[in-house]
Order: sequence, then structure tokens, then C-alpha cells
Amino acid sequence: MTDFQPLFRVLLPVSDLESAAQLGALAAALAASRDGEVVVLHVSRKAVDVGHIERHNWPAVDRAVQAVEEAGVSASYVIRTGNSVDQVIRREAVRKRADLLLLGWRWVATAADHTDSVLDTVLANPPCDVLVLGGPAFDRLDRFLVPVSGGPNVGRALELALGLADESDGQVTALFVCSPPDCSERALDEGKSRLHLLLGEAAGHPRLEAKVIAASSPIQGIVDEAGKGYDLVWMGASQASVIDTDLLGVIPRRVATESGVPLALVRRRSRLAARLMRWTWWRLFNFLPTLSVDERRQVQKAIYRGARPRIDFFLMMVLSAAIAAFGLLLGSPAVIIGAMLVAPLMSAIVGIGLGVVLGGAELLRKALWTAFQGMILAIGVSALIGLLRPGMTPTHEIMSRIQPGLLDLGVALASGAAAAYALCRRDVSASLAGVAIAAALVPPLAVVGIGLSMARWDITLGALLLYLTNFVAIASAGGLIFLLLGFAPPSGRRARWAILRQGVLGELVLLALIALMLTWIGVRDAAANRERQAIHDAILAQIEDLPETQLDEDDIVILSDTDEALELSITIRSPGQLPYRTVVELQEAIATRLQRTVALKLIVIPTTKLDPLVPPTPTPTATPTSTPTPGATATAGPSATPSPTVTATRMPTATLFWQPTDAPTATAPPTLGPSATPTSTSTPTVAPTPAPVHAVVSGTGNAGLMLRETPKGPIVGGLYEGQRVELFDQRQVVDGVEWAFVRGENGQAGWVVSMYLELP
Repeated sequence: MTDFQPLFRVLLPVSDLESAAQLGALAAALAASRDGEVVVLHVSRKAVDVGHIERHNWPAVDRAVQAVEEAGVSASYVIRTGNSVDQVIRREAVRKRADLLLLGWRWVATAADHTDSVLDTVLANPPCDVLVLGGPAFDRLDRFLVPVSGGPNVGRALELALGLADESDGQVTALFVCSPPDCSERALDEGKSRLHLLLGEAAGHPRLEAKVIAASSPIQGIVDEAGKGYDLVWMGASQASVIDTDLLGVIPRRVATESGVPLALVRRRSRLAARLMRWTWWRLFNFLPTLSVDERRQVQKAIYRGARPRIDFFLMMVLSAAIAAFGLLLGSPAVIIGAMLVAPLMSAIVGIGLGVVLGGAELLRKALWTAFQGMILAIGVSALIGLLRPGMTPTHEIMSRIQPGLLDLGVALASGAAAAYALCRRDVSASLAGVAIAAALVPPLAVVGIGLSMARWDITLGALLLYLTNFVAIASAGGLIFLLLGFAPPSGRRARWAILRQGVLGELVLLALIALMLTWIGVRDAAANRERQAIHDAILAQIEDLPETQLDEDDIVILSDTDEALELSITIRSPGQLPYRTVVELQEAIATRLQRTVALKLIVIPTTKLDPLVPPTPTPTATPTSTPTPGATATAGPSATPSPTVTATRMPTATLFWQPTDAPTATAPPTLGPSATPTSTSTPTVAPTPAPVHAVVSGTGNAGLMLRETPKGPIVGGLYEGQRVELFDQRQVVDGVEWAFVRGENGQAGWVVSMYLELP
């Protein structure tokens, strides 16, 4: 019993009556060389009745099947319907498990740059190996020419050509063209060695002849050799990149139009990863509206003008940088947005993306030089403006632009894509203002200049990284949109395609490096945030144990965080001053929880909490009335007893000084009420005890005072800023500093520096 061998199957879609016989003959020859069969396919865009599926109703199908059968090869046919011909062909190739898909190339000698859309789509992601036949009709299939330059497609073309040669007793010539600058005898010998290596195992085939020639160009060499009586030229499709929309290649096109010999172009089925990438690319390419030639030309002119360094560019660059610098120093987002709107850098950076896509070295150089000049100018103007405020503290707007992250990279990529699309589509060109705001090119440069004026390298380098992130991302995303909208180097311009490949590779490398840096910064910041959160959690957990205290997240300030110690400043709100021992216990608890050395500065803000108050019931106010008063009655002598309702006594008042008076002066209370003669006797008052002298803690910068057992002695307590204390007549001068003995509201007493006491 023999092993089962799968049948070699050729799928032949036909629609043109003139080329059906030629395609059928070639399909039959290929199938016969492998003992296979041919399936003829016709795709109708209209629905087909069951009674009209006979092959005689379809002339192209009938002629192709007849040509296959005349060659003695098994043939069948299929009629399918569908609006998308390429999708039907691909689906049928998978359903029939075709090994080779044979397509006709509708070419015109005067317009060879245009390819059938169905052919383009099938070649973009072939379901199996594909052979495209183009050029004039052939009479026989005996002599074949196979130009060899390497690649899997050339190997497959050589394999098919040798199979036909074995079937028809023909001959295959493998051609290697040596072109300038080196066409010496030594170069020809090296070409023979290289050709032998490229042929591999096929080099010893009896029907294969290896030939090396010298010519002015590879195309000219192939055309000259093809005119020497060959029946068919076999070529492997060029290894087109994912972004290449010309899938036939410039060399096969020129050979087909200039040689006058039929051309068979072969493309192998790509690997899964390559097929997925190309399928995705073509889906995107077909989704976006491709620009016409005139539209692309207008876009190129506009971007060329924007990328050219002119006086308008430099003037607007100076003004936008100045506006951005002033807005950053003022901390005004509105002013900074104004700088974004007038910044001209976007055109230059987008021009870099277009220069890479078109492979235009001149545009690329001009755009890069313009962007560099604008960058240096913006930094210089911002640095000069930053010198106007020496010693200033960086504003929030400045500090927010020195720590870029991956989100900033995403914003820049989206902004670059939006900018390129808006420049190409007039309908959405009004969106450029919003793109300029989102991209934010000039503000980071202004921060770089301000950082230089402040000698703050952390600010300078952080803002510079943000600008470079925006720069590379906008140029890369803009170039991608240009490719999807139909911009590409001209076919056959190898130098321009080389610039495109190198530019894309460079942009990808730069994006990867920036992404790695931003990732590292993000990981570092995340670790710092976790540590900061752990510190806050430790502090909050301990403060919660203190009665009637309040603490907000903003009240915790990390003054310094080194390996030696963590220095904290905590501001709490409490009805009374915390005992010194309580503060020490708080510090010990935080240090124990964090397992670190902690230096603590505690600021206590006194607070007063009032119970809910029920408003009193309003009472009507009595209207005063005029009542006659009898005339004054003269008093014969001093009143024996003053009237309690009309006599008032002024209490003695003690004036606060460092030396209180021994006794206040007593004054006689005036007698209120009309009298003809003032009283001749005064009412005596009791001399009161001298009032205690009070003072207020002031001038400590909210740090408070420490109560000490003796001047410069051990600490026994603390006083907060604004606290009232009782001042005693005890003072000492130690090392030129005067100390006073006081007692706080909570009864704690001790010595404090007298300069921090203020008399009310």
C-alpha cells in the first residue's frame, strides 16, 4: 500500500476572454509537471441562477477549461458570486486547498505603473503561492530565463521553471547581472561564485545553465538577455516591506514593458507573522482616505514652506517662547496656552516625518535644521526672561513639566497623528489649534531655559526629556499617517527607499529608548510614591491616637529623606498644647513603625470648637416715648447713701509692664444725676490686689517655645505660638540671653527666652 500524496492543485481565476487560453495553457503545464489538476474560478458580482452555471454560459471559463483539457490535465470549474473579488478568490483558495494561485496581470505598456486592485490585494496577503502572468502571449514553453539575486521568491520561481523544463524537455538559464561600478573580470568570477551559492542544490540540475553577464544596470542586463529567444522570463517578486504598496516591483514592471517577452512573477506565501502585519497595514491603508496626486502635492508644498527657516518662523518662535516663559513664571495656564497656539515648531517637526516617508534628504535636512534653530532660540529667550526674577521659587506650572511619563508619550503620539491628518485634510484643519495645545512643544523648551537661569539641572534635564519625547513621537506618528494616506518614495528610487527604511528604523529605536527611560522614571516615581504613602500612613495612624487632633495630607511635609535620617514637619490642629512627652512618644512611634531614624518638627495650631448654638427668640423692641421730668431739686448737703441705680464706680486698672505697680490709684466714683452742688465727700474704694502680668508667645515662626527646668536646662514642657502665659518677676541672664520664668495655661511652669514674649 503506497502512502497518500496530496494532489497538486492550481487555482485559476479568469474573467478576460483574451487571456483565458494563455492562462489555461500555463496552468495545465504547471499542473502536469506535478501530476496535479486545475480548478478554474469565475467571480460574478451579480447573483447567478442555478440554471446558468454551465461553463458554456461563461466564455472565459469555457476557453480556460478547454485549454487545460487539451493539455491532458484534469480540470474543473467553479462559479462564485460576491462584491469583493479578491476576498472570494482568497476564500476559494483556502477552500480548495490550492497549492498555486495563477493570476493574469492586465498591463498596458504606456501605463505600466498602474496595477489591478484585485491583484494588489491578493499579493498583499496571499493565501498560497502566487504566480502572476503578464506581457505578450507565448507560443511555446521551452526556454526560460530566471534572473537570480537571492530571496525565497526567486527560489520558488526557479523551482517552477525547472519543473516545466523537465515536462517539456526545455532549458532554464539562471542569470546573474554584474553592474557598475565594478564589472572587471574578477567581479565576474565573484559573480559566478555567488550565483553558484544562490542556486544551492539546483546548481547541478541537468537542465539548468548558469550565466553571468556585465551590463550598465540589472534591468538592462535582463532585458538584453531576454531578447535572445526566451519563451518566458521567471522572476521572484521583490521582498517588499510591510509599508510597500507596489507589490510587483519596479524591475519586473520594466522587464515586462521593455523586453517584449512574457513575464511570470512568483511570490511565496508569507509566514504567519508577516501575513498578519501586512493584513493589518492594508486594512488601515484602505480604511483611511487616500489622497490624490494633486492633494499630496499641495500638502508637500505647505509642509515645505513650514519647514523652511524664514523670518516669520524666528519671530513667532521668539514671541511664543517669551509668552510661555512669562506664563510659567506667573504660574498662569491661560498665558501658557496662548504660547502653544502661536508656536511654529509643529510644521517643522511634522516636516521631518514627511521627509522620512518620502525619502527626501533635502526636506529632512531643512526640517531638522529649522527645528534645531527654533529649539535653541526658545531656550535662549526663556533663559534671559528667567534672569529677570533671580532666586525665585519654581511655580507649579514649571514643576509639572519636569517629570514626563509614558502617558506623555501617548499624548505626543496621538498629537502627531492628529497634526499630520489635519494638515492633509482641509475639512479638519481647524483642529490644528487643539493639536498645538495638546502637543505642548514650546512650554517644555521655556522650562529648559528657566531651569538654566536658575542653575537647576533637575528642571533643565526633566523638561528637555519631555520636549524630546514630544519631538520624536510627533515626527514618528506623523510619518505613519503620511504613509497611510498614500505618501511614499517614487518606485525605483532606491536611495529614497533606503532613507525611508533607515528613518523608520531610527525613529523606532528612539521611541524605544525614550519609552525605556520613561518606564524607568515611572518605576522610580512609583517606588517613591509607595514610600511616601507608607510615611503618611504611619503618621496618620499615630495622630489618630491623639485626642481631638486634626491632620490633613497636606500638613505632612518631608523636609529631607536621606540614609541618615528622615526629617518630617507635621502641622496638627488641637485645642491645647501637647505635652512634650507626648510629642516624644509620637516621634518614637513613627520611627518604630517605619524602622528608620526620624527627626520630627511638630507644629500645633490651636483650635476652638464651639457647641451648636440655638439662636435666641427675637423679642420686639419697645418704642421710646417722651415723659415729662420734674425740675431739678437742690440737694442741701451730701447724700447719705448714693442711689444704686445712678451711681457707678470705676474699677482700678493695672497696666502691664515688666515691673507691676505696688497698688493702683483709687479714684472716687462720680455721682450721676443732676445736683446743684457737687458732693463734698468722696466714696472710698478698697485697694485691689495687683493683677498678674500676662504675655503672649510670639516670634517663633510657629515653632513654639520649650519650657526648661532652669535656664538652658532640661526640657519640662512646651508652649505654642500665640499661647498666653503668666509672667513672674523672675529673670536671669545666661550667656547674654535673658530668661524669664512663666507659667502656662495648663499649669506647667518653667524658664523661656524672654525675647519671644510679647506684652498684649
